[in-house]
Amino acid sequence: MPVIVRITVEGVGEAISYLQSVDADLRGALQDTMSQFGSDSQDFMKEATPARKGTLRSGDALAQGDMQFTLSNVVYYAGWRNFGHNTPRGWHTRHGYRLAKKRSFVEGAHFYEKTTEYIKGEALQRVQAAVESAIGGG
Repeated sequence: MPVIVRITVEGVGEAISYLQSVDADLRGALQDTMSQFGSDSQDFMKEATPARKGTLRSGDALAQGDMQFTLSNVVYYAGWRNFGHNTPRGWHTRHGYRLAKKRSFVEGAHFYEKTTEYIKGEALQRVQAAVESAIGGG
């Protein structure tokens, strides 16, 4: 005696349509969130960057992609100012090389590290808020 089993699934088209709309909403929300987060991170980095004359602070740059951003500083001495450095051993003068009377270590400002900690602390909260707004709004 043959047994015939029929399974009917209803509403698959509606489920697929809903998932596609959530996908589009989520992509848009994440792109907007990452764009705003990149801008906020650049503002934080500018505040953390020391400003004596303003050259170092004005070198803080933001490059944004689809769902990513990159922060950098284009000023050539940014690394020295961030990590710290020793003062020069001496100078070349018209009379030859003159040794410095005293050398010291200049402590770094660590603005890269401060910005990294800010990004680590904010990233998960920002992404969660974007996901909740996309799913809740769909």
